[in-house]
Amino acid sequence: MEGPNSAQLEQADSIEELAAKLDIPAATLQETVTSYNGYCAVGDDPEFEQKALVPLTEPPFYGGRFVIATTRTFGGLKTHTDVQVLGWALTEDDEVTTAPILGLYAAGEVVEWNAYTDWTTSRALTMGRIAGRNAAAG
Repeated sequence: MEGPNSAQLEQADSIEELAAKLDIPAATLQETVTSYNGYCAVGDDPEFEQKALVPLTEPPFYGGRFVIATTRTFGGLKTHTDVQVLGWALTEDDEVTTAPILGLYAAGEVVEWNAYTDWTTSRALTMGRIAGRNAAAG
């Protein structure tokens, strides 16, 4: 990995190999994965209050180091619940109407209307995942 502001995803065939690529303690990463997989077995992660978990048991495994920063955004693109960007137009009666723009999805700060606290990171990651799935589905 390069520089503090770069993000690079690493791929490995084992947790130990992934830890080495990320330059983090292998025992700690393995303990974290084991704990998470235990939560998956019972379907509940009490640390992050998550349900419907997918265990990390089959390679390849992915990981990365990311620098998280918060900024302020007041305004942004309007999206549908599937994070498809909504365009607007005037009707014949000069009323504003919105409709999804085919194939255009957005996530992160560009869709936040009042984003200035740390909760936006998890929302951006979630919306990015939804946008990616929907865009890939065509």
